[in-house]
Amino acid sequence: MRYLSPLRYPGAKSGLVNCIRDLIIGNVKKPKLFIEPFAGGAATTLRLLADGVVPRAVIADADPLVATFWKVAATRTEWLIDRMASEPVTLDRWDYWRSYRTESADDPELAVKCLFLNRTTFSGILHGRAGPIGGRKQESAYSLDCRFNKEALSERIRFVGDLFRTGRLVAVWHSEWRATFKLFAEQFPEYGPDDVLVYLDPPYVNKADRLYSTAFASFDHVQLAAHLNHFLPYRWILSYDDHADIRLLYQNGRVQPRNAKAPHWRIQRRFVQLRYSASGRNGRGRKSELIITTLPRFPDQEIFRSVSDECH
Repeated sequence: MRYLSPLRYPGAKSGLVNCIRDLIIGNVKKPKLFIEPFAGGAATTLRLLADGVVPRAVIADADPLVATFWKVAATRTEWLIDRMASEPVTLDRWDYWRSYRTESADDPELAVKCLFLNRTTFSGILHGRAGPIGGRKQESAYSLDCRFNKEALSERIRFVGDLFRTGRLVAVWHSEWRATFKLFAEQFPEYGPDDVLVYLDPPYVNKADRLYSTAFASFDHVQLAAHLNHFLPYRWILSYDDHADIRLLYQNGRVQPRNAKAPHWRIQRRFVQLRYSASGRNGRGRKSELIITTLPRFPDQEIFRSVSDECH
């Protein structure tokens, strides 16, 4: 499959998968376990597992809709496929799911809400004021169901279930990034500094409040940088929209985790160009993306492609 994730995510950051893949392959020691604390559409984790670049992975997300979707896709795969197949893709149902509320954090219907709104809302945006694809009058060239190919989505959801069943997708957690690292340390104490690779794709600095329910404030970005620079005992890769404040947060050339028996790790940075299509027509176009990593080697060749948020 060209696309592995059942979810579309603002920004089409699946274009970074080739970068992350080459970073890992280009380094001598392949990680034993991969962690993605800001899972979102989890395109990177799914591709790396599918290609055998990493053997096992943990994903987590602070958004209850997103986390519930991944949990249900992994553990109740056929239920979710059957439930999706029976769901009419109409404006009435879009309104229903937009207003759907539940008292139970374990309600599997939240997974259906996540999938339905993600595949029928402009740019896959789950929260905020984004409207249905095609608009209320459905007069656009793109109809509400243009990204809701149930057969293709069934195949992708079944792939997630297979990853979990075969032990490649080790765990799916509803947790923010601090809790994810704490939970991982408690449940997987046997992994050392070079056994684990963390990939972090935090909410945008710009326009995050329009795209995510868990948008970061400036202080959140500062706290994440402090943790990565001084406390996380594992190698990491970080991707951000290019922003002057972020460059300042990671301007030091080396890091050394205070709570790990690890050498000083050198920080490497690269800029890449991606074509984004989220958050309105004015947001379309090529944008600079910042990649920061503590992996020892960074390929010099041009490995990044310009991608758009296509109808997938």
